[in-house]
Amino acid sequence: MNRAVSSDDVFRFSLVRDPVSRAISGWKSKLACDSTGYHIDRRDRPVAIRELYKLSGSPYLVNASCLELDEFADELLKIKASGSMGLLHKRKMVPHFASATLTCDFDRINYQQITQLESFKYTAPNVQLRFLADRLNVSLEEQPYRHTHQSTIPTGDSTPVRDLEVSESTYQKLYDAYDMDYAALGNRIVRGDAPPTSRG
Repeated sequence: MNRAVSSDDVFRFSLVRDPVSRAISGWKSKLACDSTGYHIDRRDRPVAIRELYKLSGSPYLVNASCLELDEFADELLKIKASGSMGLLHKRKMVPHFASATLTCDFDRINYQQITQLESFKYTAPNVQLRFLADRLNVSLEEQPYRHTHQSTIPTGDSTPVRDLEVSESTYQKLYDAYDMDYAALGNRIVRGDAPPTSRG
């Protein structure tokens, strides 16, 4: 491991997702309520909620069957305040919410390449992706990166799915929970899942 971290002969790279987008995706998969219509892992949800409450110090409610996005953001901030963000990736069902900085050691490992997963455009492959493919000696498959938990609830019009609207306050909570990741990644990450008024 020490050689991998420091040797000039080792190519060190990391694929990362926008921290807030990743947290929201994990919430949709593991914690959201049935009424949202997302493809939720219902069997995992009680365990994920219990593990989050253990780390945040919140009293576990037996009847807590799901979490709203803002409730999830509040629990993340409590976990951060308690200094337990580094434990998320070790807990059952909640590694989706771990800090990339703490799990990928951005403050300790000198990566030659950090690429944002959302930036993969296979219809016109970007320079970073081709660079990684060449270094790893792998071929590019002609299919786009997709990872979504869009709602399947009918909206009453011609729109087949209803996307999530994130309030300014909830987005800010999630950003604050992962501010260490944004600080470590700097301009190598493009923020996503921001409320419309935040998009630049």
